[in-house]
Amino acid sequence: MSFEPDMIVYSGRKPVVVIEAKGNPVPERFKDSIVQQLRAYSTDCNSMWFLLADPVKTAIYRTSDAEQQPVASLATEYIIAEAIRPKPEVVGEQTLLFALDKVLHDRRSLGRLADANPRLKSFVTDVSSASAIETADDIGRKSRST
Repeated sequence: MSFEPDMIVYSGRKPVVVIEAKGNPVPERFKDSIVQQLRAYSTDCNSMWFLLADPVKTAIYRTSDAEQQPVASLATEYIIAEAIRPKPEVVGEQTLLFALDKVLHDRRSLGRLADANPRLKSFVTDVSSASAIETADDIGRKSRST
């Protein structure tokens, strides 16, 4: 069975961020294998970044870094607070994907993310400099409508 991420954020037709969201906290014993899968997928599609999010933590990785360590990790609560008000009582995979999609499409949210975590400035620059950011779903809808 091949790995497919939950979401890919594109700038035009170029992948910028590969995203995997988990509805439950990722156990440490599985984290490395998930990160390896994400890195391999991200490398294969030439995405600069990949992101692993669960209800507790969101980790952002640079694809070209040989290390398994994220560039930054932040509380998922921060992403949820940026995107959804009032805060939902339960945060599952679909809620995470909705929140991430919303934050990655909003330049003000991205700016606050960079201000709160200076290690993410290059991530924010790469994501926000895109003239049009689309998810894989957006591209699929466009191709079906033409």
